[in-house]
Amino acid sequence: MISFRRRRQNDHARSGADALSAAEALVRDDRRLDAIDLLTAANRAATDADIEARLVQLRHGAFDELQRVAGLPAWPPPAPDLFPGARLPEVQRGELSAETLRSGILRHGCLLVRGLVDPQHVARLINDIDAAMTAV
Repeated sequence: MISFRRRRQNDHARSGADALSAAEALVRDDRRLDAIDLLTAANRAATDADIEARLVQLRHGAFDELQRVAGLPAWPPPAPDLFPGARLPEVQRGELSAETLRSGILRHGCLLVRGLVDPQHVARLINDIDAAMTAV
């Protein structure tokens, strides 16, 4: 029984390595989407941490390729700058909208929303974050 299990693990390692090797050949040919399809199928057949890690990298790198291949419009679409000149765009809770959030994130990288979370909840969040940081 042990030898059978060990043989299956070796077969899995070899097939995972083969899939990764084939995917890298596709990447060298500038075919990232095909490499993603290949690794996705291999990972569904037998879950592999190395394949999953490579899939994350490939998906990130292939994002722009998706737009070219599918003819999709540019993403994200342009957003108006509702906070010109602001280093840290800021709104009050009642001013928060999809438009203000989008403008803050896409144009400035963030949006400070005053009053979004009540003070008691903030104190609990701070305690939970501190506890998590000391647990590491």
